[in-house]
Amino acid sequence: MNSTTYRPLRRSRTNRKIAGVCAGVARYLRVDPNVVRLVFVLTVIFSSGWALLAYPIMWALMPQEESVVPVAVPASPPFSSPFHPVDDYQPPTVAAPAPMTPAMAEAMAAAEAEARAARNMPAA
Repeated sequence: MNSTTYRPLRRSRTNRKIAGVCAGVARYLRVDPNVVRLVFVLTVIFSSGWALLAYPIMWALMPQEESVVPVAVPASPPFSSPFHPVDDYQPPTVAAPAPMTPAMAEAMAAAEAEARAARNMPAA
């Protein structure tokens, strides 16, 4: 079986001057679109304009390539590495815990003693 891939001949949506015919042919042939445009103009000149009839025919017969719908990407912080630093990105800050006051230490010791009494455990 032949393993060649099928390449559709379609008019370009992105690289067009009039209708995207030359850009579509160039993509199909894998050449620069300007080369196809130059060959088309030279063909029109040397055929006394008869080749100009081919463009509207191809415009009508060639389907337009499908439009690409962008996919939404979830927001994330910008990429930063030693090789690509992002100077304006600041990571979120986490508040430091408050220092322990004597009243908090007494309340904590009382709660521990109460919990030990409830479980009948000796003091540490």
